[in-house]
Amino acid sequence: MAVDLADWKAKKISWADVDRGVLLVGDPGTGKTTFARALANSCGVPLVVGSLGAWQAAGHLGDLLDAMRGCFAKARKQTPCILFIDEIDGFGSRAAVRGDNASYQVQVINSLLECLDGIEGREGVVVVGACNHPEMLDPAIVRAGRLDRVIRIPLPDQRAREQILKVHLGGELIGEDLGLIARLTDGMSGADLAKLVREARRKARRERRALRLPDLSSSLPRIERVTDDVLMGTAVHEAGHALVRRILCGDVIRLIEVKHEIIALPSSGGHLGRVLVGERASQQRGREDVLNDIASTLAGIAAEKLTFGDITIGSGGEPGSDLHLATVQAAALEASHGLGNTLIYRAAARDTELISLMAIDRPLRDVVEGHLQDALRKAEEIISAHRDLHGRLVARLLEAGTLEGDELTQILSAAKPTDGQNQEDASDRCVCL
Repeated sequence: MAVDLADWKAKKISWADVDRGVLLVGDPGTGKTTFARALANSCGVPLVVGSLGAWQAAGHLGDLLDAMRGCFAKARKQTPCILFIDEIDGFGSRAAVRGDNASYQVQVINSLLECLDGIEGREGVVVVGACNHPEMLDPAIVRAGRLDRVIRIPLPDQRAREQILKVHLGGELIGEDLGLIARLTDGMSGADLAKLVREARRKARRERRALRLPDLSSSLPRIERVTDDVLMGTAVHEAGHALVRRILCGDVIRLIEVKHEIIALPSSGGHLGRVLVGERASQQRGREDVLNDIASTLAGIAAEKLTFGDITIGSGGEPGSDLHLATVQAAALEASHGLGNTLIYRAAARDTELISLMAIDRPLRDVVEGHLQDALRKAEEIISAHRDLHGRLVARLLEAGTLEGDELTQILSAAKPTDGQNQEDASDRCVCL
């Protein structure tokens, strides 16, 4: 982008040849704002910052729209530049708005679209949006020519956490081994690590001395041991996902993990387990493939039901939960992909649009419920037929916490995929929580 902006400024290329929009997606505190600043620095251009919240603070609808247009006008005066719009998912989607505020929200979204590529244009202005929930965005905001390049910023891994700590420590603790601290901060965001360093410095200041490595250790959030019943439930749940996904979808299972300990920290996400699978050799998917995906998504619930006679609330309640994903998959089968009872296209395969459609379409809800019940029964049948194998997975997860590599391959060698399923993989594909 730096080269493209320089070439555009030198009139070597047209604005049409420059990537004009980027959407940053990640959990709170992962560094989306820092990324935007770093991008502007790398490109050597000014950074203009705006957000729906800041524009709403200007007053009523007319004031909001004036503030938004004023921000874009300010960016156009400094071209080439980067305009950063924080929490852009706050705009929502026009298809999802209901009630008395519908007209207000539609006007706000329409005005944003006008600013992005309306009659005045934005030549020389690269727009970077940041959000936690991209599924809430209006499809028009992320279509080609607007914010069409998506960059996902995950929580930092151990190596990244160590580097982030070094950045926030500046010239302090040079030469000290931060590896242990980096390992103990699994699940923490960049913002959490910055807070950790601040608290360690505060402790050293109060004692009127230089910062020491133990100050970081003593400032770590409380690490809680997962109770035996929760650990057992998580192991049963994740083993169910892995087993059904292997047999029904033919996926190569790379890793199954359950956490014996968790950091008492809101941003740790509360995820107690995961299954990591490989990339499918073929992305061509038909009706049976989607139904099998739904069954594997509900396999954790099926395993709990068979093992304990009941299920827990951990499979639902949040965007991205098993119930949420399975419901959207089943609704998309019927309303988006033409793989259900009708070929009629009724909604884009996006969470907000499909869930909004089901809220007003009782027949669709009934069909989706039928798919979910059938998928749950299918998952239960598979786990029931492989109880011994499921039990082996659970037992090893309770002992080791993580299953991967040769041991996992050997245990799952008895789980033969359904005929015709692709078993080869290219890279890690997804995480089932």
